[in-house]
Amino acid sequence: GRYVAALARNACFEATCPHCGVGADNLCVANFPIGFGTDGFYAPYCVVRAKTVVPVPASRDELPPEIVAVSTDAVLTSWHALKANANIQPGQTVLIIGAGGLGLNGVQIAKNVLGAKCVIACDVRESSLEDAKALGADYTALPDALPALLTDNHLTVDVACDFVGLNDTFNAALKAVRPKGILQVIGLTAPTVDLPLIPAADKDLTIRFSMWGKLSELREVLEYVREGKITPKVETRPLGSLVETFEDFMAGKIKSRMVLIPEHEG
Repeated sequence: GRYVAALARNACFEATCPHCGVGADNLCVANFPIGFGTDGFYAPYCVVRAKTVVPVPASRDELPPEIVAVSTDAVLTSWHALKANANIQPGQTVLIIGAGGLGLNGVQIAKNVLGAKCVIACDVRESSLEDAKALGADYTALPDALPALLTDNHLTVDVACDFVGLNDTFNAALKAVRPKGILQVIGLTAPTVDLPLIPAADKDLTIRFSMWGKLSELREVLEYVREGKITPKVETRPLGSLVETFEDFMAGKIKSRMVLIPEHEG
């Protein structure tokens, strides 16, 4: 059969849909997203709707299934947030808070595709900062060192991206971004965060949130991955190790996107 990638949002793509009808298929609620209320992908096979797939622009050897799988979520979500929402422009300075699976893709998107002049990565893990540096970040910093890094290097943050979504990371982004800048929230770890109204208003900020990505954007993402401009960090394990993998994830032992491969796929 044809080698395709599926949009997990499971949008209806009907013209009468209040979301799909205006090109916001990433927000469609006509069907349960795959894995959220309907069967997910932790199985050797699954059924997806034909409207929600796009051809992969390369062979399985050129773009292995594990890379494609990660691109439909961890790359697509970062792409939609940074390109469509934050609208990063060439020459801007971008702060990436949280250099995990999505954040490392954000570093590459900002630097290699959108033309950011300077990308700063901030994380609590030294190993993640090393990964960010290797993928193109111009500066890296632990959270406590971020304010001094910005001051000492005369850096003005145009767009601050919170890939974590905790109170501390949200407010670190708020403090770092320049007046009239953009604070883009991608991570959704905490159910709520504190928004100090006066500091935010005093900067005349734009604060934006983001959810998943669109089918048209998935086509773009796969092309950039094929070209090597975005290289998602991926690990693989057998599908039979699902329980152990979740235990390792909860214990903080997994540092990249994990893809479970059905045993018959090798």
